[in-house]
Amino acid sequence: MLQVAFAATLWGTWSLFLRPAALPATVTAPLVIGLVGLLVAPAARREPATAMTSATWRLLALSAALEALNVVTFFGAMSVTSNAVAVLTHYFAPVLVALFAPWIDKQRVPGARIAALLAITGLALVLRPWNAHADRNMLVGAALGTISAFGYAGNVFVLRRLVHAMGAARAQFVRCLAAALLLAPGVLLGPKPVLTVAAVGLVSIGAVIPGAFAGLLFARGLPLAGAARASVLTYLEPLVSVLIGATVWREGASLWTAAGSALLIAGGLIVSRGESAPK
Repeated sequence: MLQVAFAATLWGTWSLFLRPAALPATVTAPLVIGLVGLLVAPAARREPATAMTSATWRLLALSAALEALNVVTFFGAMSVTSNAVAVLTHYFAPVLVALFAPWIDKQRVPGARIAALLAITGLALVLRPWNAHADRNMLVGAALGTISAFGYAGNVFVLRRLVHAMGAARAQFVRCLAAALLLAPGVLLGPKPVLTVAAVGLVSIGAVIPGAFAGLLFARGLPLAGAARASVLTYLEPLVSVLIGATVWREGASLWTAAGSALLIAGGLIVSRGESAPK
């Protein structure tokens, strides 16, 4: 369980690398995904080769597209709004997985509807769009974070099938490189950043620590911790991220934000702890 907890804690540190780099998401997303893919290449070579069927190619293409969508919108959210808003909207994903599981995996997750109600209420309290003085950047960031949640949730269903067909490391290697290629045009079409050695170095370190290293820790700890415990422990990520936002980036947190965060995390914990049953 310590490996899973440490991995989730590292995931919460993304802003420490992305904010000082000050690069647009159209640059950081392909750079991070591409580096993560290259870092898992040695493990991918050790896995036995498998035949690529047409169904596997379709899964690979869909997983790469969803991964690209997830990462570029999540990084985009972090660049325009607070850690709390970006990460909490992104963590609507477990509730989405629970809601769609009966139709996609034919598995019913107890408490999914209650969890969705809690999560939606929590997001509303955090964002408070009815407020006449609502921060437009916050709403844009929330929209991007929510899109990333849909991308992440969709990839949960696709990646499970892709790993079964290709192996974990090979699937990670190929889909990351494919996602990086999908995002590459954004480097030319998006904002023209000032690339410095320091900025690229920070993003690269992020790809190694909360990217590849944390992913490896999570993969190794998951079989020992079990899916239910691991799902609960991943909620260390938003807690660490919000804490970093408050202490390092001096992001103010109101009682509304605290209450909304508690409701959203509670919704995620409900579906994470529930045992799935056949529909």
